[in-house]
Amino acid sequence: MPFPDRSRPSKSPVTGLPPGMSSVYPNTYPTQPTETLAQTHGNIGESELVSQLLKRIDDLERGVRTSEHPPVQSPSPPRFQVLHVLDDMERSVCLQEPTWTFGKDVGLKLKAELPLMDVETYLRKNDDISFLVYKSYKTPKVSALELAESLETGVLPAPEPSDESIRIMSEELRMALQTFLRSACSVEEEQLGFFLHTLPAPYLFWYRGRSKRQTLLHQLPKQQAHLELLFDWIERNYATKFDQFHEMISRGRISHAFTEYLFFPGDVVVNKDGDKTKAYRLIEMPALRRTLGRRHYLQEFEKFSRTRSMGNERPRANEAWVWEVPCWTIVYDGQFHRRNENLTLKLVAESHDEEVDISELNVIPLEFVGTILRAQLAQRGRTFWSCRVKRPISYNGGDEDISHTDGERYVIDNKSYKKLHLDGQKSKRDQDPASLGIGNERKPLFVEEMDNKEPPQAPDIYLFPPTIPGFSLRRKLWADLIVDKIVDIAWNKEAFKHLVADDKTKELVQALVADRISSERNTDIIQGKGNGLIILLHGGPGTGKTFTAESVAELAEKPLYPVTCGDIGTEPEQVERYLESVLYLGNLWDCVVLLDEADVFLEERGIADLARNALVSVFLRVLEYYDGILILTSNRVGTFDEAFKSRISLALHYPNFDQPQRCRIWRNFLNRLKALKEPDIDFDDIEWNIPKLANEDLNGRQIRNAITIGRQLAKFQKKELSYTHLKHVVEVAGQFETYVKGTKENLSGEEIARAAGLR
Repeated sequence: MPFPDRSRPSKSPVTGLPPGMSSVYPNTYPTQPTETLAQTHGNIGESELVSQLLKRIDDLERGVRTSEHPPVQSPSPPRFQVLHVLDDMERSVCLQEPTWTFGKDVGLKLKAELPLMDVETYLRKNDDISFLVYKSYKTPKVSALELAESLETGVLPAPEPSDESIRIMSEELRMALQTFLRSACSVEEEQLGFFLHTLPAPYLFWYRGRSKRQTLLHQLPKQQAHLELLFDWIERNYATKFDQFHEMISRGRISHAFTEYLFFPGDVVVNKDGDKTKAYRLIEMPALRRTLGRRHYLQEFEKFSRTRSMGNERPRANEAWVWEVPCWTIVYDGQFHRRNENLTLKLVAESHDEEVDISELNVIPLEFVGTILRAQLAQRGRTFWSCRVKRPISYNGGDEDISHTDGERYVIDNKSYKKLHLDGQKSKRDQDPASLGIGNERKPLFVEEMDNKEPPQAPDIYLFPPTIPGFSLRRKLWADLIVDKIVDIAWNKEAFKHLVADDKTKELVQALVADRISSERNTDIIQGKGNGLIILLHGGPGTGKTFTAESVAELAEKPLYPVTCGDIGTEPEQVERYLESVLYLGNLWDCVVLLDEADVFLEERGIADLARNALVSVFLRVLEYYDGILILTSNRVGTFDEAFKSRISLALHYPNFDQPQRCRIWRNFLNRLKALKEPDIDFDDIEWNIPKLANEDLNGRQIRNAITIGRQLAKFQKKELSYTHLKHVVEVAGQFETYVKGTKENLSGEEIARAAGLR
């Protein structure tokens, strides 16, 4: 075979380069000299040869343009990096997973390769990292020998991370994650900051929103690569756990291993505490405050050490895991505030993986509390919202609450409560910053919504406090009321119809009250003077005076504020202060004020008793400027001071009942028992004998007492209440009345009072 020709080739007359070499891209775009083309295509026409040359020129020009503007290289695809953090003295950060090593003291230690001297420097030189995965490891405080003996196989398992989190590095990923959290996980703006820098395991945001993955990826094409990288990593490492958790809660069960999976920032959680059960919003993920045997090898060593010290006994049961749950809730002091608190969640089980009912936890997410409690919390929110302004309410304390009676009337007025109790000083809770919980925050809430009739919507509707202060009109004191037991007042307008009095008298009272409700015009020359409606009811005991006042309040749909002389006192200064406060609150709360048995303040003044004169003068002055409905009752009208007559709008006399009126009273009480569907009562028998019962000269209070005692007697005899029981009670009570009357020369109380000029 001949040797190849190694002589230098001649240069092309067109390019000045060796044949076959392009001036633009050597060895890339091969060319042929003109002579070669002519030789090769000797039989080609001149016009066709020109066309080929022009095409070659276009190719060359295109190559020149490409060399001037080289193609832009596409950026490197995003990637993640796992960093392993050891709990040694230097808090070493390494790129390689750690392994176990043994120290000089035969202790167990962690060791890893490829340590980073400075994480931030590493990140600057690797700016294609989209996110970092931090895995932290702890060294058990036991010797390797003891730990190896405690394990069934004697082989030390690989180190497992005690904590794990993801640090977001890419701005594109951070922005895309915001969109995902808002749309797929319904995370509010306030909670977004919790997710945008560090994501703690087990990455529950992905569990909540992974069903919407594809929809969101199509909406964010520019950030798709970053999101897919993050989502794939979480799915690859946690999908199995998510599936286990989902299956477990579908059965209403949970174990310590999955307790933190129950909670997600922004969720409503419920702290169960009887009547004081309260809802909160979760601020951030719960923190484990105490753990017993969290990792497998520590569990095994713990079991081993207990067995050695206790023989062959079974390891002790009922270990407790305590979690700190950072939350916030709503408080109210005349204005709504947000207050942060740390709840304590306690899970008691025999082992790390033992399942318990979610309902057994003292702090649980709202979705697991059941429809009844959820509805109760929502109703509490609506009730509390209606109590943000002053209003009268009815309180059903229940049999277990002896300090309250069912249907007792209260007034809710936080502004007055705060003024009376908190002006000039802060409450003990406000004085203690630690009591405010994490962050010591009291952020105002619903400032612009306070005038709205409709309450806030979910989830805020669940967060209202379980108690609210209310003023007992009967006991004259403030008490903490359980909001769930507050109901609207059912005004009993039928009560006025049952009032046993002259029809003309009833009509006059009804007219005055109706006019008072419809018109508040002042006809007095002096502004603010004499605009009240003052009614005097006088007559003997049990003739219906107090019942009239109660019926008037029901008719006017106003709460009744009853006051007795015992409440007021006898010192003039004390009387004036108390009366002014009573009438001020009565006017503020739009009450019907009842001053029962007011004889001591109405008695005629004399020269000798200056103290009594002072009391009467004080009472006259207070009445002069009262602007509301005030009802006075007395059974000693004959001793009235003359000055009261002009200040009383209407005076009504209540004579003793005659036989037809007593029949009406007996029948009213009997109809009341029928309406309440009281058992063990022979209504027909009593109804038939009402005229006989009415022959006895009893007042309304005595008739009520006779029915009450008769029911107790029938119950003792285990029989139905009948006419026989009532007759028995009336006869026994009548013996006492006969005896008392005999001591007074057979004069009745009414006759004695008339003789003394008292009635």
